[in-house]
Amino acid sequence: GALLLRHQIEEASRQGLAFYDIGVGAARHKDQWADQVQPLFDNFIAFKPHALLVTLPLAASAHLKRAIKSNRHLWLLVQRLRRRLLGRGAESSD
Repeated sequence: GALLLRHQIEEASRQGLAFYDIGVGAARHKDQWADQVQPLFDNFIAFKPHALLVTLPLAASAHLKRAIKSNRHLWLLVQRLRRRLLGRGAESSD
């Protein structure tokens, strides 16, 4: 990711672009290039009572994911477990 991003930004700079959008979401390879961080938020809205059967589990899952990712020790543990369960090549940023 980091090397490809570097080449893309270098090419964009050669073409005279003043701004380069590296897309949404946090990733380590973006940190060295981004001087602004735009926080993202998931919203789950039930417009009908029975829709809560879908939105409540989705919201709970998003909350758990956010809690794990914001805790360095938990996030490292999850990454280790993921690699062990899915194999060494199963790296993911989400």
